[in-house]
Amino acid sequence: PNTVWVYTSIAADYDGASMLPHFVKHYIGLGVKPENFLVVVNHNPEKADPDSGVDPVQNVVSVLERYNITYRLWLDQYSSEKLMKIRYELLNKAAWDDWIIHADSDELHDYGVKSVVKYLAHAESEGVNEIKGTLWDRVSKTGELTPILPDGDIFQQYPLKCQVIKN
Repeated sequence: PNTVWVYTSIAADYDGASMLPHFVKHYIGLGVKPENFLVVVNHNPEKADPDSGVDPVQNVVSVLERYNITYRLWLDQYSSEKLMKIRYELLNKAAWDDWIIHADSDELHDYGVKSVVKYLAHAESEGVNEIKGTLWDRVSKTGELTPILPDGDIFQQYPLKCQVIKN
């Protein structure tokens, strides 16, 4: 089967490090190899608070390095045009017939199988070259979107499945 990649961008300035361990464990658990993660880490140095004692970039990078995931550091104000350029640079690592899972850093795709790699290999053998899904949001027991804790089971933190954007 062709290589399966995961592409994402992470905003270090917006507590990206809290969700990141869940994101990484989820996709590794689906069979994506750490060397097949394509990650952009964005940080706007103008947002840094030198008195806070918190280095948001280091918080994100330490999670990625724990899993031996390489990343592209982007230290500048966010712009969709700049992100698109960086995205295409990273996606050039993939062959034209590889699979790319494009997931925002807070999206945990569910394919209903244990191995997305095997699932995509089967889809490919059937002539499929794109898979679409439905985005489901998850919220706490009270229906609130509470702050994410980096440890523990994310699905216990957010046990309710819903579609917030369709309310």
